Amino acid sequence: MEINDISRLTRDLNQNNLYDLFIKTYQENPAVPFGSYTVKDEETMRIDLICQKIYSTTEHIDFLLNYNSIDNPLNIKSGDVLFYVSPDLVEQFESDEPAQEESKKKFTNPAKATRKDPTRQSFLEQGYTLPPNFLDVPEAPVRIEGNSLVIGSR
Repeated sequence: MEINDISRLTRDLNQNNLYDLFIKTYQENPAVPFGSYTVKDEETMRIDLICQKIYSTTEHIDFLLNYNSIDNPLNIKSGDVLFYVSPDLVEQFESDEPAQEESKKKFTNPAKATRKDPTRQSFLEQGYTLPPNFLDVPEAPVRIEGNSLVIGSR
């Protein structure tokens, strides 16, 4: 099985050059005619077999999943109806990167200040290194001392 989407993903320079997995690689195009395919028993959880049957290749698995809003191919079961378009029309659905960058800028704000927890700030300023329920010398929470049962610290 070959997944081609990774080649179209961009790398985020602000995140150690990691792939930006939130960029949409396909967009909706309701004007394109589509077909439908009903999943058979032997194709349950097998997007590779379905893609092979529809397109005679597994190159469009990522497109089929995206087009049908399937986030987990293991959820595909017998009787499900999947929609598809002609293989020569798949390219029309590839996402427009400049439009994605514009959306990304609209919803992200790198200049946003991080909110500080005043309790944590006070804890750090007082020089505490451990929460107050830790003891310098660990003790068993329940122990027997002589004829007494002791619960907690002394």
